[in-house]
Amino acid sequence: ANTSNPTWTEITGPNFLGSVSDVEFGISEQEIYVTMHNYGVQNIWYTSNGGSTWNEKEGNLPDIPVKAILANQLLPGEVIIGTEMGVYATSDFNSSSPTWQPLINGMTNVKVVDLDLRASDHMILATTHGRGMFTGTFDVLSISEYEDNKLGIKIYPTI
Repeated sequence: ANTSNPTWTEITGPNFLGSVSDVEFGISEQEIYVTMHNYGVQNIWYTSNGGSTWNEKEGNLPDIPVKAILANQLLPGEVIIGTEMGVYATSDFNSSSPTWQPLINGMTNVKVVDLDLRASDHMILATTHGRGMFTGTFDVLSISEYEDNKLGIKIYPTI
């Protein structure tokens, strides 16, 4: 990209419909996670080969736009997404049809517009539309091993 004649390669999936809301890399640049921001379309896509082929990963997720996605680098197969109805998570992202579950933890069903990761301590920041920001951390425990009172979500008011 820093040359006078960069080479571009289209990696768009053939079934991508709607507006792209987030693109994130996994452990390498070959792993790419893409989310869409529309109703009535497949909103979660994944490739492990740099975009040569894409797999739809919506599973049991309701028909809602997805705004953001983050993979847990400490636990392969665990992914969280920010949606119109809060944060959802799966610990079986590698299956052909992941099982998504809501992670409400004080957020309620609020639009989550962005998820950011601080790699130094695996801190997650969930930014909402109208309810402020929430934090949590990725861990080596799977989602199913957590109890509601052990997630350590902190709530900060919108300023």
